[in-house]
This record gives sequence, C-alpha cells and structure tokens, in this order.
Amino acid sequence: MNESPIRSKFTQKTLQKLPQVLTLYNDYQQSVQTIAKALKMSPMTVSNLLKQYGNGLRPSKIEYVNKVDRLGKEIEIMYYDQLMSTRQIAKRLGVEPNFVIGYLNKFSKGTRNIKESCQLRTNNEYRTKLREKQLGELNNSVKLTQEMVLKIREEYGKMLEIGHTKTQAQYYLANKYNVKRPTISDVVLRKTWKHI
Repeated sequence: MNESPIRSKFTQKTLQKLPQVLTLYNDYQQSVQTIAKALKMSPMTVSNLLKQYGNGLRPSKIEYVNKVDRLGKEIEIMYYDQLMSTRQIAKRLGVEPNFVIGYLNKFSKGTRNIKESCQLRTNNEYRTKLREKQLGELNNSVKLTQEMVLKIREEYGKMLEIGHTKTQAQYYLANKYNVKRPTISDVVLRKTWKHI
C-alpha cells in the first residue's frame, strides 16, 4: 500500500510550532487531532511533522490504552459519584464524549439509561434554575413586557369595577395587546408573570 509522500518543505510558521507539536504529542500524550485543533493546523501537517522530525506516530491502540489508564478512575468518579454527564466529563478532561461513553461501557459499569439521566437533570434545583432563566422578559417566547403586564392588570381591575364581565374584559385586552384571551387570563390570575 503506497503511503502519501512526506512533504520535505514546511513553511517557517509551521516549523515554529514543531517544538509544541513534539511536546504535546510525546510528553502530554495528546492525539494528532487534538494537537491540530489546539495549534490551528491540519491533522495531516501534524502527522507529517511527527513522521519527519519526531519518532513517528504511536499506534492508535497504545494511545487509547494510555488514555484509559490515565483518565479511567477520574471518569468513574465524575460519572458515578459526582453524577456528571458524559459531555461535562469530556469537556473537563479535554476528550471526546464518545471516549467517555466507550470507557464506561467497556471497562466499567456502563452508562445510565435515558430515563435515569433525565431524572438526574430534572431535580428541583435544575427546575428552579431553568424557571429563573426564563422568567418574564427573559423568556424566548414572551409577547408582553413587564410594563404591559402591569397596565393589563390595572385596566382589567377598572373594567370589572365599571360592570364588564371577566370574559368581556379579557377579550377586549387580548385585542388591544394583540395576544390570545388565555394569555390575558393567565396574566390577571397571576398564573404567569407571578414575580411582579
């Protein structure tokens, strides 16, 4: 099988990155892909630099085993004890999420099923945080402003005082503020916009 010829001439800019490439690859056991991404180079260039100026490329199986030995216990602690997601672990350790999933399934107790994962994510703390992020005008689907809500409640009270029915007042305000009647109902009954 013919291998592609190694380029003998690299640009000066590329050669300046050679010490970093060798250090990351040999000392820190980083993959060609990771180095290429970190140094903003193509994986082929990194590979060719290592072949020409380094000791060549490691067999990928050895690289995988080294990563497993180095990161295995950390992954287990983060996943099983700290209940972090595979994406969170991958981000923290600087590896691909598939590496974390593969490790857990091959060398440990396996990954959580979808139902279990959802239950972990949707605890009371998560719900509260989500609610606060989508409160009032921060909500992506908001059609009213805080100012409008206060005016709607004020006008609604006045309309009831002068003899309008609840339904009439709600339809009138819905037309005025260009929303649906249930939206007005939720505002005046404080089912939405509870914080004001």
